[in-house]
Amino acid sequence: MKKILTSVFAAAALLFGLASCSGDLHDKELGNPLNLDGYNLVGSMSGWDNSKALPITNVTGVEFKYTVNFTASGSDEAFAFIPALGSWDGQIGGDQIIAGTGSDDGISYEKQDNGFGAFNGVLKGLKSGSYYEMTIDSSSGLIAVSAKEKVAPVPFYLDGYFLKGGIVDTGWDAFNVDYLFNAPEVSPADGSCTYTISFTAAKADDYFAIVKKSDNSRYHGAIEVGKDAIELENTTDGMKSSSSTGIEAGKPYFLIVVTKPDGTVTGQLKLANAINIIGVQIVNLDENDYPAGTKMSIGGEQIGWPSNWDAGAEGEVDANGVVTYKLAAPVKLYSTEGVKISILVRPAAGWEKRIAKSYQADNGNGSFDISDIKCDDTDYIIYADLAGLAANDDVEWKLVHPTYNVEVTGLPEAANGSKVFFTGSYNSWTKPGDAGTVEATIASGAVSTVISLPTVDGKLDVEGKFAAAGWSTPEVAGAAKDDGNVDNAKFSVTAWPQKITATYASTASTDKYACTWKVE
Repeated sequence: MKKILTSVFAAAALLFGLASCSGDLHDKELGNPLNLDGYNLVGSMSGWDNSKALPITNVTGVEFKYTVNFTASGSDEAFAFIPALGSWDGQIGGDQIIAGTGSDDGISYEKQDNGFGAFNGVLKGLKSGSYYEMTIDSSSGLIAVSAKEKVAPVPFYLDGYFLKGGIVDTGWDAFNVDYLFNAPEVSPADGSCTYTISFTAAKADDYFAIVKKSDNSRYHGAIEVGKDAIELENTTDGMKSSSSTGIEAGKPYFLIVVTKPDGTVTGQLKLANAINIIGVQIVNLDENDYPAGTKMSIGGEQIGWPSNWDAGAEGEVDANGVVTYKLAAPVKLYSTEGVKISILVRPAAGWEKRIAKSYQADNGNGSFDISDIKCDDTDYIIYADLAGLAANDDVEWKLVHPTYNVEVTGLPEAANGSKVFFTGSYNSWTKPGDAGTVEATIASGAVSTVISLPTVDGKLDVEGKFAAAGWSTPEVAGAAKDDGNVDNAKFSVTAWPQKITATYASTASTDKYACTWKVE
């Protein structure tokens, strides 16, 4: 069994929008009519990122008719509709979409088999880089789509402005490039620009303004932390500013400024998101130096130091050379800028074989910079792999998302020797064999691997399976359905550490292995 995964998975762009669809959506009306209020357009025009799907808008005064604008990334754009950002649940694909009327000459619609028993909608004949309005009519229960090229709204930029004032460390005296407004996220739907400036408050509830260096003109307005955006006023006299409310000195914040093509500028202050440290894990401890059952004491600058190092029992080496320590309560870090993690692990029996900056060397606590970690409210563990290290080699301490063992047993003899890859909803169903999927080989009726999941407060609903490269067979998945197809395995991660196990049950096909899954 592979002991641990040494890299963090990056969620890959979903190339086919309905890869995980297992329901019967084929050639069946969803309703008559179909209410698409709150739905969003997701597809190749947005990199299949369901967290950045484009909201569709109801046409004023016309029921069940909607529009959504996008900029074409190529001549053909595959797409689907989803009811909620960040989730594929309830998605509607090409099975329910038909060609509408009113498209420009040369623009056509077709549905495209995505290879997983469902379809995407596809607009063809677009001009890469051009701006389009898609019209959606759902009055019949099927969705009629058409598209017309439109003149894109001209964004109103604040490039060249700076955040200044008492709330930032440079005050009113300097134009600091760390607080420069540039490179906004421009919406293809309405031409709005979103700027985000991060800062650690130098003072509580002080004055600020958004100032242009060339003429000292500025935008200002009274902004309260955590409240809705307020419209900012522009002045050219270089004197007006506004006071913030709710800011605490020393805490990190985001100033989010949105501009509209009509020149409207709004501002909003939010407390920066955190990362949660929920535990410590060290793998590949030498069985001679740290035999199974060795009690370990674990401490750190962020997680706290034990009052009695000799008490131990905060962690224990298992049969695979792994020590896992779960914090009693997650530690939140609100800003990774300049934060150094400090950590020390040692046997409860003494200091001789401490694991710190260097392996078994008494040269100070282990430390590492985590400035490259994005504050996104997800969980992390402090992690080190000691494989191949000599006594005085430096330990590579780092943060990774919590790791979970996945193990299937009892597979039929015919499966032995097959190379499979674990993939699922946790990585947007990246195609088996591509980066972001985990390779494993079935041997002696078993297959196992370790996956890393970006859980939030230790919780995540996961759907996944083992499958051969390129979605070929064999597949090791969930329970067999009546039609012989095999559902994906489904399980809920509710704590760390947990083990995900499955036992071969039965199958209607020799190349799809249906299993009973559970979380231990």
